Amino acid sequence: MDVVLIFNGLGNQMSQYAFYLAKKKQDPRTKCLYFPDPGTCQHNGYELDRLFGVKMKNRPDTFLGRFFSWYNWSQVCDSRKRHWLRVIMKQLHVSLKHEPSYAADPEMLNSVEHGVRFLYGGWHCEDNFKSVESEVRNLYSFDDTLLNDKGCEILKQIESENSVSVHVRRGDFLTDGFGGICTKEYYDSALAYMNSHVGNPHYFVFSDDMEWSRENLKCENVTFVDIHHGKDSWKDMMLMSRCKHNINANSTFSWWGAWLNDNKGKIVVVPERFSQRLDSGAIYPKEWIRIK
Repeated sequence: MDVVLIFNGLGNQMSQYAFYLAKKKQDPRTKCLYFPDPGTCQHNGYELDRLFGVKMKNRPDTFLGRFFSWYNWSQVCDSRKRHWLRVIMKQLHVSLKHEPSYAADPEMLNSVEHGVRFLYGGWHCEDNFKSVESEVRNLYSFDDTLLNDKGCEILKQIESENSVSVHVRRGDFLTDGFGGICTKEYYDSALAYMNSHVGNPHYFVFSDDMEWSRENLKCENVTFVDIHHGKDSWKDMMLMSRCKHNINANSTFSWWGAWLNDNKGKIVVVPERFSQRLDSGAIYPKEWIRIK
């Protein structure tokens, strides 16, 4: 039995659950487990239930969650206990498969595990869940009625103009291998590309650092969307998905905003690399425009 681990922020959770749906289609025994990684930022906790009605039966305090905790402990406890616990885990055929590259892994998707295998990864490449694309798009449908008056006003602008979302992710992305990618030079090039391919663009900027965005993004006809914070942050993703075109950060949050954009003529501009540590070009659909 395979168990897909769900953790981190909204964009990651959406990718992991989409992979789980594809995996479960291949092997109905597949389970998913929400297990916050103490070493990473969890943002607003488990959000798939609140936004999309995805109930999570398996959490840290359930049997499967405690079993995973036991497995984790068997890897880090003192050497004598670790030896015997690893012997037990081996006899039970319990293992952990880590997929750090974000690339599609057909073997991982299609293989059937006879013991218990925990799957830890991002699974952001759309090939990981292409087989259930319609189901994923139907599931990840946002409720417009939850917008406040200002949000509704912005949505009307987005739908009536040549709207282009611009996502600027800074904060925790300035370090840990994700910094130095979406620089001012990247946004200058991305805006220049959009200006040359979209007539009369209206830019809608979404960011966790509006001060930096206002100082560095040089474009005409721009709206800085600074009304959603904390547990309302998902509304930025919804508005991004309703724009005609998208300029992304190296972020799964804007990845999903662009992927859920159903404009058939959309242009999506992304940074060539998603991480400094990995050659992660496979994370992007082939038709998206990569800029160094």
